[in-house]
Amino acid sequence: FVSRSVEVDGKRSTFSQRVGLRVLSVVSYILLTGGALYFVFRIIAVLGDHLSNRAGKTRGVVDDQIVSLSRNLLQYMAVGITLMMFLETFDVDTTSLITVTGVLSLSVALGASDVVKNLFGLFIIVLDRPFVLGDHVKIGSVEGTVYKIKLRHTTIKTFNDTRIHV
Repeated sequence: FVSRSVEVDGKRSTFSQRVGLRVLSVVSYILLTGGALYFVFRIIAVLGDHLSNRAGKTRGVVDDQIVSLSRNLLQYMAVGITLMMFLETFDVDTTSLITVTGVLSLSVALGASDVVKNLFGLFIIVLDRPFVLGDHVKIGSVEGTVYKIKLRHTTIKTFNDTRIHV
């Protein structure tokens, strides 16, 4: 940004000139950053719409949920990165903020380790597609057709119309 010893027409600038240049600089940076963030959001939206259309052609709803989750995650990451860049521009030390964010993320991840395990299991089911809705499966002593695939469990409908969560 503008340093304190700005010279205008060979003379030292006045306080009001320096403030005016600083305000102009800040406003232009806000507009530039906002425009860049809007552009990134549009890219995320277009990519999300494309993936949503592809996911809509499949039988399951899990693909749609993953697209929605990914879209939200990317938008939050873009806002976070923009906020960090904005704070760095105004000489705010963001090291401690990044450290606190990392520690909080780690504690949430450790506290929600079962959810994370289930999420990875869901990704494996969706990506590898060992079975899809309507498939006949035998898992352990349970045999039937796949009725629902959710984040935490898969529902199997047995041949005597019993629903079992695996």
